[in-house]
Amino acid sequence: MALLAHKKASNLIAGRFIFEWLWRAPVRVEGDPVQYQIKRTALGWIVEIVNNEDVIKKPSEPAVVQKDKIARVILTPQISVSSATLLRDGRKLKISPEISLNIPAGETYFVVLR
Repeated sequence: MALLAHKKASNLIAGRFIFEWLWRAPVRVEGDPVQYQIKRTALGWIVEIVNNEDVIKKPSEPAVVQKDKIARVILTPQISVSSATLLRDGRKLKISPEISLNIPAGETYFVVLR
């Protein structure tokens, strides 16, 4: 019984940590379901966003991607940001104060916030 109480307490603490981290994250990610991670680098903050919606992967076959499944994502910086750029092609993104992205299925975007 004590082990169960300890496990519940650990889950509660972990959940609170995640909630507080998300609350204080340098950028808020909203919109359609995507995978994302936020990294601090010498360039500033990099937000990696992955749209795996309708990407079908089977062990013995190549992945099948339905490119028409677009994820609409909004980044809202919680820190002062003077520029937002896509890392791969250098395209500047409009900050107003949000950054809107349309990410095709199977694609990964890296957004650099400075």
